[in-house]
Amino acid sequence: EKLPRAARLFNPKDKRLLNVAVDHGVFNEDRFLPGIEDMQKVMKTLVEAQPDVIQVTLGQARTLFTAGTESGQRLPALVVRTDVANVYGTSAPPLPFCNLQHPQVVDEAVRLDACAVICNLLLLPKDAPGAGEVHQTCIKNVSTLRAECTKVGMP
Repeated sequence: EKLPRAARLFNPKDKRLLNVAVDHGVFNEDRFLPGIEDMQKVMKTLVEAQPDVIQVTLGQARTLFTAGTESGQRLPALVVRTDVANVYGTSAPPLPFCNLQHPQVVDEAVRLDACAVICNLLLLPKDAPGAGEVHQTCIKNVSTLRAECTKVGMP
């Protein structure tokens, strides 16, 4: 049996989902941004395309609601990115990290009517600086989110 929030992720007709992720900006990598610089335009286009799910950061979620209100169309289900990391660059950072955006990120996602949250579970090459610490932090993040999401019935 699926939780109500999880059920909203899937297309009711074919029980599949198409998740469009536009949460790339949170990783502070310019090469991830071409095509999503104008978030108002991106959200308007996505709402009109009607994917099942749109994956965004907390800040981008507000833009999604604006686009939905302006278009008059049903909003796709919302999945919120909960963490930020600096390990996606072309060279290893001197101090890698992957941290939750803030301690109440799940509460904020619930207030935004998110169906789910997402975070990284990174396993960097063993010789990468800070690889063990980043992996350990990611595991802690997953565990923290699982505990908080269970309280609110969120996958």
